[in-house]
Amino acid sequence: MRFLATHELPDEQAEFGYDDLTPGQRFPPYGFALTRDDVLAYVEATEDDLPLYRDEAAARRAGLRGLAAPPTILGIVGLLKAALGRRWPDSTLHLRQTFEFFDYPLVDEPLTLVVVVGPKEERKGRRYLTLIGETHDAAGRLLVGTHSTLLYGWRAPAVGDGGSPVPATARAAGRSAEAQAPSPGAGSATPAQAAAAAGDELPALVRAATRETIRRYALASGGRARIHLDPDYARSVGLPDAVAHGLMVLTYADQMLARALGPTWHRGGRLELTFLAPVLAGSALTVRARRATADDGRAAFELSCTDQGGRLVQIGRATA
Repeated sequence: MRFLATHELPDEQAEFGYDDLTPGQRFPPYGFALTRDDVLAYVEATEDDLPLYRDEAAARRAGLRGLAAPPTILGIVGLLKAALGRRWPDSTLHLRQTFEFFDYPLVDEPLTLVVVVGPKEERKGRRYLTLIGETHDAAGRLLVGTHSTLLYGWRAPAVGDGGSPVPATARAAGRSAEAQAPSPGAGSATPAQAAAAAGDELPALVRAATRETIRRYALASGGRARIHLDPDYARSVGLPDAVAHGLMVLTYADQMLARALGPTWHRGGRLELTFLAPVLAGSALTVRARRATADDGRAAFELSCTDQGGRLVQIGRATA
């Protein structure tokens, strides 16, 4: 039985209003466990072929106590909405996401998610919201920390804002809200430095954000907002077509780094991405990672994702 099949689905929940959330508001701890079927659905939807998530023997060879789940699964919309007990409007856009990885969640392991409302900001009629999440295991160890910056209930931009589906003001507000949010901390992983020394750029990763890919990710993650699944609805709010989930595209950068750096990536790595433009259904995506310099001596990468027309849709940075 899959986790998302045994909990209230997001599209059955009541919708919260922007004013219902107050910065600093803490929601009750939300307990759950990921099943093998949850993990399999997620890795198939994201095309993640790392053996740690499919083969228990491979997970144990990596020093884990059992079959692992990709740590990015702890940021999925379905979990956030389950913890909040309500959903946000279907036209809400994801602007920015940060993950801080400390260790892998394991299949069937009791987990607890705590969500806190971060900074809120209103600019030119647009409303921005940051949600901060921390997931702990049964022993109380922090596994993953997340910061999710959202543009609440987006509609087509007004004249004078450049006509961009995600205006520059929204991106700037997402960055400033993220900067104000508390961080759960970061770790170090010196083996990553050795891996990074092999070259200035990691091999590019190519993925296709087809309608079927988006549909499978929506089912696996609980992110079933109409902006992803209903082209007519997406057009009604000013987009050319249905759009892929920002977190789905983020997983491609995560996979690239996990392949290059090994298990140390998810034991001390930090990933932060800004979503510059919606990824339209049918897009062909290329993810790149270029080695950079980190002030603290850790391995660092500058990340980018472009579509088939060369349009930059995500940028960010990773340290490990």
